[in-house]
Amino acid sequence: MPLSAWSQGAGGAAPSTTGDGGKTAGSDTDKLFEQVFGRRQGPGQPSLEVPLVVDGVDRGTISIDVADDPFETQMDRAALVEQVVDFLNQDGEDQFLALPHDNDKISAGTLFEIGITAEFDSADLVLRIDIDPELRKPLPLNLTNRGQPPRSLTKPIGPAPTSAYVNVRTGLDHVHETTGAGKTGKRPMRVDLAGAVAIPRAAFDYRFSYNENSVRPWQRGDLRILQDFPDSAMRWTYGDLSFPTTNFQSFVPMAGITAARNYAL
Repeated sequence: MPLSAWSQGAGGAAPSTTGDGGKTAGSDTDKLFEQVFGRRQGPGQPSLEVPLVVDGVDRGTISIDVADDPFETQMDRAALVEQVVDFLNQDGEDQFLALPHDNDKISAGTLFEIGITAEFDSADLVLRIDIDPELRKPLPLNLTNRGQPPRSLTKPIGPAPTSAYVNVRTGLDHVHETTGAGKTGKRPMRVDLAGAVAIPRAAFDYRFSYNENSVRPWQRGDLRILQDFPDSAMRWTYGDLSFPTTNFQSFVPMAGITAARNYAL
């Protein structure tokens, strides 16, 4: 039999009815959810699509079902296998693939049994996977990408037998007005050329400059031939030399021959 109670409102006392024939708070919540989201509220928490981080490396996204008990959090097994197997050695991979799963879902507690920790960070909304060092395979760490071919290439491409480049820097100024004693109008054009031509085992390096207002518009800069011997890490230079100075020494232009170690060859 329904129970009747009274509640006081702005318009006076009004009857409130609860029981089998009345409206419960739960049914009101379900109807409100259906009105807002256009569907019925399902049991439990919905699945989340969150970023996946494996040992500090971003590995895309994964679908998870978050539970109040962290060990009961369920993860998409297929996506987890695809993103985690690359980090495991053979023994770790065998243990990982042999773990039990339910409806292609695997729990964080199951992973923990073999040394893989899966933790959902509710603050950053990210799933972090930490793998026991005994299960990890050694990964190459490239400290410098110097000399490495692009990863898209199927095999490395060596240097061309003959190559060349030239850099051109030019400037043309026009002075409209000045407060000093300088002249207005177009200023002399200046051009700097720098380049090199490489042939097998040698290269020709050159510098030239041009000044439109000079008595000798074209002037030669440094000219040199460089010859490398990678096996012995030696570089020979013939022509205008470039050498370091220290303290009170000043650079003196000179021509000659130098031989120096160069371990970057």
